[in-house]
Amino acid sequence: MSDNNDKMLHELEESGTPVLADLVFTADSTANYEPKKLLLQALMELFLAQNPVIQVADDGTFGLRNPLDARGKKIHNLPKGADTKDAVRYDQISHMIQNLDAVIPTPPSVSDQSAFLRLITSSITEPFGGFYLFYWCIDERENTQITRDGGSIVADSGATIYFEGSVANVANVPKSAAWRGKYFHCMVCYRNSKFLTPASPTSHHYIRKASPIDLINEDVPTVPTNQALSIQNNQVIIGADALSESSSVGISYRFDILLNDAAETTIGGNEAALITFYSSTPRFVYDIPFAQTAKSYAHVRICAVSAYGRASASGTLHAPLSFDSSLFNEDLLDYLALKISEKVQTQDGTPLTAK
Repeated sequence: MSDNNDKMLHELEESGTPVLADLVFTADSTANYEPKKLLLQALMELFLAQNPVIQVADDGTFGLRNPLDARGKKIHNLPKGADTKDAVRYDQISHMIQNLDAVIPTPPSVSDQSAFLRLITSSITEPFGGFYLFYWCIDERENTQITRDGGSIVADSGATIYFEGSVANVANVPKSAAWRGKYFHCMVCYRNSKFLTPASPTSHHYIRKASPIDLINEDVPTVPTNQALSIQNNQVIIGADALSESSSVGISYRFDILLNDAAETTIGGNEAALITFYSSTPRFVYDIPFAQTAKSYAHVRICAVSAYGRASASGTLHAPLSFDSSLFNEDLLDYLALKISEKVQTQDGTPLTAK
């Protein structure tokens, strides 16, 4: 043992490898600062118990007493977070906060599936985990452009912009009524939690197919206009203007014909002698039967009928009837006379002879 009795504290030899069982000098404030020895173990425990930053749990884990301020310093070599309360590394969330200015989606393709329009853009895998925003509008312009204007999405036609969000590179837009004959315009952006890509080029699609709503709905069809009725060559000829393309989806035309001797008869639809025909176009020709040639007038109305069964009727048109016998030439009459003579004989059994 070295002789340290006459040395000051600062003159003592330095311990090079301290352990918790070592002793240090201390002045006990509770005993008039009497010099005493103190275990390093007790000093460490005092520090851990009294410091404002760290606390030690019974299982030996460290915890923070107050929020940690890293003062602009990075924390390195963290394992990847796996549980609910784990910290996560940058590479686990970088795709969610990465700037996307250099990522430009391809213009979406548009295919008409009758009930909906299917939109597809190329899949974006870097960064992975974002989602797609398909912005679209409907108007009557062929080349409307949809662009980003700051934080807003606008169409240069002024049309209202809608959007569909999808985690995949495909979206379906249900078709609404009266889209047939209009243009569908669409562009797509890709985004993560923080950034949005530039807009893709705008795609354009002319809608030719009607939607199910166009075909089957409760709307009453428009009444056909410019109805016309004429009697020519023993035929009743009926016509009207076809409904517009947007109004004629799922529409058929019904022709109601009534032959009688009254000059003015309004067709109600329940007449016993009413003759009814249907056509895909608002024009019809009716050959007057021989049995009806004695009638004096023809009364006609034209109806538009929807696939749902709703109908709208025009007013009743009237025209006088006259039988035109000049349509039968001599050859036909000779043929008919010959056939009749073969079937008929006199009372005494003598066959008739055609004149």
